[in-house]
Amino acid sequence: MNYEVYSEESNIINHIDFMNIKKKISANMINREGKDFWIRKIYFNREINYLNDSGKGNNNSDIYSINIKDNSLDFIMLEKKSYREGLIHKNYTYIPREQCDSILAGDICWMKDNGNHILYDLYLQMTINKIKVGVVVDYQREVYRLNISDNYFVFDKAIKSTYDIEGYDLFDTELQMSDRLEKNKTVMTYRQSVNLPRFVTNVLQIGENVRLVQNA
Repeated sequence: MNYEVYSEESNIINHIDFMNIKKKISANMINREGKDFWIRKIYFNREINYLNDSGKGNNNSDIYSINIKDNSLDFIMLEKKSYREGLIHKNYTYIPREQCDSILAGDICWMKDNGNHILYDLYLQMTINKIKVGVVVDYQREVYRLNISDNYFVFDKAIKSTYDIEGYDLFDTELQMSDRLEKNKTVMTYRQSVNLPRFVTNVLQIGENVRLVQNA
């Protein structure tokens, strides 16, 4: 299991501003080259903010999702994002396709004694609070790491989603979706890592897997 803590701020900008900001970031040779990719998030929540999926604005909220990057089923991420006192706590683990299919099918008894904390947390939410897959969202994303820090600019250039998921293959790249971001607009998010004191990481028992950075 991996663990990250960060804060973030998001704004909607027009295409010209996006190009100008990207040009300024790229002009600094210390900054890392930008990465452009597509990511699909299968949320276990229907009420989400398309511009900020961390639950920001609602303290003590948790958002669970299954994430697929560039349609690669070799690295399927199960993610839990928690918003606590202005900070986003992100826990994630990678699961094989077989486990992912079982979760989506509602076959979850095995998660109880799996030993993975995120799987167990999701099991409790699915059995006690009856949460289930509510919406599928696609992001066309471009990410820049600033200098040698763990701070990032994240640009979502397109956002699409669907709530019509019953009976459909949620990994299908041709899944019918609706646009959620106005044309020629981009969501710009600045994510800043937070350094937790060592005693906090020890209490959280995140040890060698702690990464206090953003992992878009």
